Amino acid sequence: RANAVFSGGNYDEALSLYTEALNLLAPPVPPPPFSTPIISDNHDVAVVAEATSTISPPPSDTAATSATTTPPPAAIPATATTQAAETPVTPSVVSASPPEEKPAETPAPAVPEPAAAATPEPSPEELARRKQLADLAALLLNNRSACHLRLGHFEECVADTTRVLATAGFERNVKALDRRAQAYQALGKQDQALADYKAV
Repeated sequence: RANAVFSGGNYDEALSLYTEALNLLAPPVPPPPFSTPIISDNHDVAVVAEATSTISPPPSDTAATSATTTPPPAAIPATATTQAAETPVTPSVVSASPPEEKPAETPAPAVPEPAAAATPEPSPEELARRKQLADLAALLLNNRSACHLRLGHFEECVADTTRVLATAGFERNVKALDRRAQAYQALGKQDQALADYKAV
């Protein structure tokens, strides 16, 4: 269908169809999940919580009552304080003992890491399937590059044709080289364009 649309001159629709077909072959990798923490718009809650955490609760009635009803401490006789002041205090001598030497710790033996499992080689059928998909993707990219060239998307045309020429079996594809040369020429890259024209 995309080829028929391209032949009809509707390059925008053909470009969308080729891109859709390429995504079916190799779906694009989704972007990583948005990991930035979500901040709530209700800032008043955090402010109130912070304010209340710094204010100590008022003393309860029970504490106030106990403070008023507690009897004052008994007076200490003057003679007792005088005897305590006259009694000499003998300083205690602490004998300094040498610090105990700890035995040297022996390092734990290194645990060998498990060997990575060998990746099995793909079967011939799997290799043939991959080659078929790569060839189909190169054809779609080559056709999409023609849409980019007709629409004036020269950078995109260079990108698609470069991917085509990097595919095994398409290194000397004439259409890809010619389209990339035209795109290079439109971008003012004369040296690259000349090299592709010579390779055609």
